[in-house]
Amino acid sequence: MTDQYSARTILRSPDYYPVRIDLQKGTISFLRMSRGAYRESVFLDARTKHLGPDAFEIRLNDLQLAATARARPTPVHFIFNTSFCCSTLLARHFEAQPECFVLKEPVLLAQLAVAPERGSAVWNEALDLSFRLLARTYAPGDIAVIKPNEWCNVLAPLLLRKPGTTATLLSAPVRDFLLTVLRNEERRGWIRKRIGSALEDGRQHEALAGAGTHAGPINDARAGAYIWALNRCRFRRLMDDPVAAPRVATMDGNALARAPDRVLPEHFGLCGVRGSSLDRASNAYSKGPQRTFGASDRESEIAELDRSLGPEVDDALAWAVSAGLGEIIAI
Repeated sequence: MTDQYSARTILRSPDYYPVRIDLQKGTISFLRMSRGAYRESVFLDARTKHLGPDAFEIRLNDLQLAATARARPTPVHFIFNTSFCCSTLLARHFEAQPECFVLKEPVLLAQLAVAPERGSAVWNEALDLSFRLLARTYAPGDIAVIKPNEWCNVLAPLLLRKPGTTATLLSAPVRDFLLTVLRNEERRGWIRKRIGSALEDGRQHEALAGAGTHAGPINDARAGAYIWALNRCRFRRLMDDPVAAPRVATMDGNALARAPDRVLPEHFGLCGVRGSSLDRASNAYSKGPQRTFGASDRESEIAELDRSLGPEVDDALAWAVSAGLGEIIAI
């Protein structure tokens, strides 16, 4: 292995982005990146704007051995979210701050969230290493901001026990979430793919007991309501956790879209961001900043969706109440 790709070199620089972990083989693959490539990547998955076509592989053991050396502590702020709640917009607001290095949906955390080895000693070591890799920044004093995808909410209790971590718990009202997630077949496919593991994870929350077997089919809309309720339970548990509670703050995605200057200071302050550029992301479409898309555009879009999807959402919310989830979703 050349020094360019040595374990110590990789641990020092975000230029080496971890794109795949294989716990059975004991390897991790990396792509070459730059700070500009991170900013240009809407998400850090198959859509990553990496430099060059080739990934390279390194053994986990080599990285873990190199990682035993004490690293400079780096503050890390997570944006845990329910999906379809302006989480990319929030990431863009952090990205507008000069001291923030933002990772939007790094695939490594999602792989670990669904790994069959989850909870094993090997998996725990891999999570520690992944955190070390994702916490790297380009300049001393920078803050790493990580927006995982919704699958990764299961990791929040573990990640918030690491020194220097804080988090925003971001969601939108359940009705807005359902209208947004039901709007097209691609997003409905996400619900169908997600509901199996959501029902499994829901067994850890007494408030969700029995909802998965409640009379009546769990269609797309009802499954979406269950997934939203699961994340509400997860966030409540974090707010009640004596370790996590001082490190987290909740945010309504609608409030972010309408008045970012009112809601952002609390979250910037939580992780030590000065917040010198509050409005740079406000009127740009978060997944394509060249397009104008402000709060009024989003509200008009939600209203239009309600006209076409409202009856389906009404049925899902009524089902949630009859399944015992009414208090959770605060209908």
